[in-house]
Amino acid sequence: WTPAPTFVTVGNFAATNVTTTGSWYTRRGPEVTVACRLKFDCAQTTANGAFRITGFPYAANGFSNEFVGAAGLHKNFTLATDDVGVVIGNGETYFTLRANAAGGAGVALTDANLPTTADVEIGFVVTFRITEP
Repeated sequence: WTPAPTFVTVGNFAATNVTTTGSWYTRRGPEVTVACRLKFDCAQTTANGAFRITGFPYAANGFSNEFVGAAGLHKNFTLATDDVGVVIGNGETYFTLRANAAGGAGVALTDANLPTTADVEIGFVVTFRITEP
């Protein structure tokens, strides 16, 4: 699979110098696990909405914006917490990153959390369910 960073409203967002390390996925019945270490340079002034990683090899099933994993590595985001989680919705082939606050509340990372900067890095392992054909 090929992960790609983007926003709900792309605007003038550009991810350049994109590299992936350890990008893999496995499928066991209705369960899929994807993993990757993604690095890129970010340029944007008009992107808007939630930050996403797209390109899942399968669409998720049975979720309603469920927390399904954690981003174990994140670099050059503007965050108030180091606890970054992953949310995926039913039928989606992407996930949204969110900052997890005390008490379990979470807020989607947006363009405000990802200013124009070089060397953004995200590492993650996400497991989700799909509908078997």
